[in-house]
Amino acid sequence: MPQNFKLQKENGIFIKTFYGDDVNDTALIDLLPILIDIGSSNKENVDVRYELKKYSNYIIKKITTNFDKC
Repeated sequence: MPQNFKLQKENGIFIKTFYGDDVNDTALIDLLPILIDIGSSNKENVDVRYELKKYSNYIIKKITTNFDKC
């Protein structure tokens, strides 16, 4: 829900809502490469906002693709 990160837009990743019975939902799996890359960074004090901005085109493409499947 966008309201959850409306005050810190750079810290959120908008994905479609998961209802618990959608076996075709792959939103988190699609984002896994980004999350692993950010989490395994050798840098100290990684700025998640900067890292998410680097991947914004990838995230938008994945989100758009997932919504088109709905």
